Amino acid sequence: MNALEYLASVGFNDPVIISLFLIITMGIGLQWIAELKKIPGIVLLLPAGMFFGAYLGLIEPEKIFGDSFYTLITLGVGFLLFSGGLNLNFSSLKKEEKTVITKLIPISSGLTFIIGGILIKTLFSINILDSFLISALLIVSGPTVIGPILKFAKPPKKIHRIAEWEAIVTDPLGAIIAVLVLYILIIAHAPSELLYSPESPFGSVTNVFLQHTIFQSINLKGFLINDLFITAIIGVIVGILIGIVFAVLYIRGVKKGIIDDKYHILVLWMLVIVSILTGEILFPEAGLFSALTIGVVIANIENRQAFLTKKLNDFMEPLIIGILFIVLASLVNIDDLIKYLIPSIILVLCYVFIVRPLIVGIVTYKHKFTYKEKLFLGFIHPRGIVAAASASLFALKLKNTGLIIPQLIPVVFIVILGTVIIYGIFNPIVTRKLGLSQEVCYEGICYDE
Repeated sequence: MNALEYLASVGFNDPVIISLFLIITMGIGLQWIAELKKIPGIVLLLPAGMFFGAYLGLIEPEKIFGDSFYTLITLGVGFLLFSGGLNLNFSSLKKEEKTVITKLIPISSGLTFIIGGILIKTLFSINILDSFLISALLIVSGPTVIGPILKFAKPPKKIHRIAEWEAIVTDPLGAIIAVLVLYILIIAHAPSELLYSPESPFGSVTNVFLQHTIFQSINLKGFLINDLFITAIIGVIVGILIGIVFAVLYIRGVKKGIIDDKYHILVLWMLVIVSILTGEILFPEAGLFSALTIGVVIANIENRQAFLTKKLNDFMEPLIIGILFIVLASLVNIDDLIKYLIPSIILVLCYVFIVRPLIVGIVTYKHKFTYKEKLFLGFIHPRGIVAAASASLFALKLKNTGLIIPQLIPVVFIVILGTVIIYGIFNPIVTRKLGLSQEVCYEGICYDE
């Protein structure tokens, strides 16, 4: 009997109140404490979600939110990507920074995916597709975890911008790679009658249309495997185009006075939500690209609304981050967490001390970076909310198709927590030891330069 069942047995019949109380108070309160202690909020949020949710059973998000749970998670992640996109201003980048970013994102994503897949296969002795699915989920970083680390570390602007751009852009990119691997895995193992059925995991409008037209006259599995990458590329393009259209609608509305100051932020948030839902209806993960695109377009338009939007988003982010991490952590199975703890810790150490430094060494070779700057970039790549949300969603999709990867959620969450703890605690210390922290101290009081 968990805590909620006990409360019901003694006459308390509204467990949703308890769950929402814990989600809101811990989601915001723990981030507040983390800010005071100068550590990333996730270091407190994930253990709290696991303890009160998975262990005590006081948080059951699927019962609270029902079938809409994962749709709400997608909206939350999309909003965070939109907010992150507001920081991506092309004019602030120097030529060398642009060159390094355009190399770092694909090389980091590719090598993290390949090396990670091999490591996971070796450490956990699982199917090759299963190992690369977990590896794909661990490509991503994200603004929700790297932002606080950069805030406390205060690195020079050049490497700050590179780390921030990589973290934000790899989120949707890693998500689409993970979706590709997920679908290949399902295609390889799920029965054809399921792929044809209404319960098919290929549930977007585009795929439903194809299932009832083209797929009826050809070999479904063969077509899907051959056409999957083209479909993914089209999905990315569609997502970006949707984002551009909604961003242009917003910008023109502001310039023509149709959207006044009183409603501009609400209208913008509405357009972001509608763009995410439109993208997700058409192609899986296209909504994430559309949200990011809106943020990037607005970030590169010099106006007062863009500034105000960023300021107002700073109030929304902690609420969304707190809710997402608490509810997702509550889904982790504690027994599985303990079972896979040791190999997962080894995986974390490999990512932090071998994979990441190797990637940064390759990317920055022949570029004008000091060894201190290379050390900083080689010691920052925490995983975040997209990995957690995608892992939870993928576990459900696999379960619905009769496939189970018991390592999926515990390994992803241990890597998230492990990388955030290591980078969050030690990166600011290393940055200061290297003399890279941009602060000036006078009579014991430190100020940002």
